[in-house]
This record gives sequence, C-alpha cells and structure tokens, in this order.
Amino acid sequence: MHSKPSYAELEKKIKDLEDHLGQRKQFLDDVLNHIPDLIFVKDEKHRWVLLNDAFCLALGSNREDLIGKTDYDFHPKEQADIFWEKDNLVLTTEGTNVNEEVYSTAGGDLHTLLTSKAAFRDSQGKTFIVGIAHDITEQRRAEHALADSERRLADIIEFLPDPTWVIDIDGRVIAWNRAIEKMTGVKKKAILGKGHYAHSVPFYGKARPTLIDLVLRRDRNWEKDYLSLNEEDGQLVACVSFNPSMGSGGRYLEGTAARLCDADGNAVGAIESIRDITGVKRSEQERERLISELQHAVEKVRTLSGLLPICASCKKIRDDKGYWNQIESYLCKHTDADFSHGLCPECMDKIYGEQDWYKRRRKKIIE
Repeated sequence: MHSKPSYAELEKKIKDLEDHLGQRKQFLDDVLNHIPDLIFVKDEKHRWVLLNDAFCLALGSNREDLIGKTDYDFHPKEQADIFWEKDNLVLTTEGTNVNEEVYSTAGGDLHTLLTSKAAFRDSQGKTFIVGIAHDITEQRRAEHALADSERRLADIIEFLPDPTWVIDIDGRVIAWNRAIEKMTGVKKKAILGKGHYAHSVPFYGKARPTLIDLVLRRDRNWEKDYLSLNEEDGQLVACVSFNPSMGSGGRYLEGTAARLCDADGNAVGAIESIRDITGVKRSEQERERLISELQHAVEKVRTLSGLLPICASCKKIRDDKGYWNQIESYLCKHTDADFSHGLCPECMDKIYGEQDWYKRRRKKIIE
C-alpha cells in the first residue's frame, strides 16, 4: 500500500506546478512579445485584456495603462467609432473578419493596419475578440507612389505631340494617346486591352507585327517589309514604312520604339511613337524626279558638245556614221528643238533683189 503524501510533499508539488506554469506563461509571453505584428485580445465590452509589446509600442503607452481601457481612451472619436463598429461585427458573425484600419500613433502619425479578427469563447462561455494587425503603411505608401508615378507617366504619354501607344508583354494595348486617336480615328476605349496585333489594323488594314512587336520578338519575314530599319546593339529602334491603308494614296511613317523593362531588366512591354513624313517623302520623290529629268536633259545637251563637222558651203553636218545631214534634221534628232523656216534680210536681197515688187517694198520700208 502506498502511503498518502505528506502536506509538505503536496505543497512542493503545487509549487513545482506553479513554477512550471509560470515558466510556460513566461515562454508564451516572450513568444507573443517577439512577434512584430500587433496582437490583442478584447472582452465583450471592447476592453483590452491582453496586448503584446508591439501593440503597446504603437500606442506609446505601458501595458498597465492600456489593460481595461478601450479605443475611445486613446483614439479620436471618429476612429474609435469605426473600431467599435468593426468589433461588433466580429462578435455577431462567424469566421474571421479581415479589413484595413487606420489609427494614430503616439506621435500623431497615421498608420494603416491589415487586421484579422475573430470571436473566441472560453470554457466558461465568455466571448473575446482576438486579433492580429500587420502594419502596411509603407506598403500602401509605396503603392500610392507607384500609382502616382504611373498616373504621371500616363499623362505624359497622353499629351505627347507624336502619336504614341504602349503594349504589354502579351501584345495587349495598354496606352493609346490623343495624337494616335486623331491620326487613326480609333478611340482608346475601342482598342485598350486588345491584343493579336489589333494596333496594326489602322496602319496596314490587317493584323500583323509592327515595329513595337518586333522590338520584343524579332521576325525577319516581317522586317523585310519596311523601307528602312535602324538597330542599336542588335535591337530595333526605328523604321520607315509605307502604309497604304492610311489616307488618300497611303502615308509614309517614321517610327521609334523601345522595350519597357522592370527593375530586374526583364521586358514587360514596349512603346512606340510615330511621325507622318509623307510630305517629306513626297518632296524627296519630286526632287529625285526633277534631278532625273535634268540629268536626262544634260545628257542630251552633251551630245552636241565638242566639234561638229559642218560643210562650209551648204552647212550640212556630218554625223558619227559619216552621213551628211541637213542642220535642221540633225538638231531635231539630238535636241528637243523644232524649226520654223524664214529668210533673213541678206538672203532676201540676194534672192529677190532684182525684182520690181521687192524693190518697191524695200523703198516703202525705207520711207
């Protein structure tokens, strides 16, 4: 038979159990206080009954000053009303409630928390609000800064004087500015989000890769369709194309494009701007036509340069084959000149000088 433990032995066991429980509690407290997120427990009256160090630090108060208090003791009424309403929602619904909450720190700075809350009922039937909050202030600031930057970039693209558009890595149009709306007649609401080379249809009358696509994925079969292409370090950067579907008689366009990359240098899209150089190209073509005509005229003139063998008596000209040609025939053949015939005064005197009608005419002219 076992003897009953003595009072001293019972007292020691109780003390050992208390020490063990104390150690466990201290361990759990240490774990709780080493978690950087804000952890809290509230009772049904919204009073704090448990807080970790991160929560106390955020409010700038000691734990002893916070336990038993509510949000109304530390936050402006407008904020506290919001917290109270959301806590009531946790108490009256099942599951976890996740939302963003804004609170004021001890220094008066506004911080944004992503808070998860749930109702917990203990063995005695009491209900508590258990929550953990992660400070996402810097994340939201970064997101707002990125959104502001993207908005400014979108505004810059929108008001660029040159027709400009942007596609993502999958070829979908994500920007289509006013200038390109005016050039193509296609409104942004009709093309934003469209892929499969939809942006090329206004230029070529069909869906096909254009410069903005080729800077992402080169294709020699399509590149040969351009009048000219410029490269830098193996990357396409500019082109000149003729677009028969645009305007009356087509348009000549000069395009410049570039990849858009993320912070790691990975391509995420591309941007292209174009200029209508139809007037310049038409002027170049007209200039080339005039130069060709002038060169042809000069070549004709050159055929009469140098010495021409001419008869001193009848004035016939000997050609390269040795035949003698009337001067009129020779010049008509080698130039664009034509002839109308008449007699000079000396020849008139020589031919008609002895005839009476001619003498009378001469006399009348002299008088």
